[in-house]
Amino acid sequence: MTLVANTTPGGTGSSSPAELTVVGSELYFVANGAAVPGPVSAVAPTLTSTNSFRVNGENFAGLVALRTNAYSGTLTTATTNGSFNLPATGVSGGQLIGSVGVGLSGIEVGDFVIRDMDLGSDVLIANASWEWNIQDPAGLSGINFAGFVSGNDFDTFDEVILFELFLNGSATRTSFLELKGDALDNWFANRNANNISLTHPGGDTITSAKIRMRLRPEGGADKTPNDATESIVMRASLSATGKTSGEAGRELHKTNGTVTTLVKDIVVPGSSNPQELTAVNGKLFFTADDPVGSGRELWVSDGSTSGTVMVKDIRTGSDLYGAPLSGDPQSLTSVNGKLFFSAVDGSSDRELWFSDSTSNGTVQAKNIHEGTQDADIQQVVQVGSKLF
Repeated sequence: MTLVANTTPGGTGSSSPAELTVVGSELYFVANGAAVPGPVSAVAPTLTSTNSFRVNGENFAGLVALRTNAYSGTLTTATTNGSFNLPATGVSGGQLIGSVGVGLSGIEVGDFVIRDMDLGSDVLIANASWEWNIQDPAGLSGINFAGFVSGNDFDTFDEVILFELFLNGSATRTSFLELKGDALDNWFANRNANNISLTHPGGDTITSAKIRMRLRPEGGADKTPNDATESIVMRASLSATGKTSGEAGRELHKTNGTVTTLVKDIVVPGSSNPQELTAVNGKLFFTADDPVGSGRELWVSDGSTSGTVMVKDIRTGSDLYGAPLSGDPQSLTSVNGKLFFSAVDGSSDRELWFSDSTSNGTVQAKNIHEGTQDADIQQVVQVGSKLF
């Protein structure tokens, strides 16, 4: 006899596996577990009152909140929302973003956009910078800043975008990237340009990473876009793999005898305490309790995190203290490819139900004791193709 897995590594206590159920070639079970380290990311720069603004829809810096067409929409800043428009190219015919012959096909929600950061002689944002920040006290590995930028009319030697990587809060940068030239003129670069890339291996001692973006050449002074057509559209994210582990509570696991994994951490923090694991047609049904969400309801899993979902919130609403009401499915039994069980909904007490794993296909089989009286269904047993 050998140990298959310790689902609570690091001395956090006993795994206490229970409800062992075979589905296909894998064994599912309920156990105490540890959260697996995962990705950490910042998908957009942090907007502040000193690096975002909007004036008249033609002077702005912010994030696209809504797309109207390929070159206009609604912009969000640290303080306001409003419409915006990006300019046409300076080439003959003045094509707009999305036109034939223009590299950039269009804006998308979440893009960071800048246009003409002055208004007449008034500089709206002076010495501005934009930052992406991530951290994990246990360390970051595989630090990666990647994306694309496309521009218009950034066509002089000092009209440059500078990206700098800083680690562990140091004021001294680790590396940098300059972007200029064709990519920043006439919307030449498309969304697949992948012209933004800064990486670092990270490690246990690297606990934070910051990207700072400025509009300036390396070693030069800030250059504020001051022409009506000077603009950029960009999309970039800073990501890494965090190393922090923690207790996942009592949740659903699976193993093939070699690899053992947590299927899904349903309640974070805390435990969903899965019960009555039942195999039906290659899927696993069970009940789980979300004490601040839906209460104890019916769930199904195909073995993947995304495929582990609540089937139906049978009894909706909450009690006088704000706690969710529960359908409390019990006596889960497989019969002819369907799951039968007892449950309580809002119109009748404990009665017989069945499910095909979809919400619409999870219905009451019969209200045996009509009204709000309880049929008190117990000891559900399959005999041949029938259920007793």
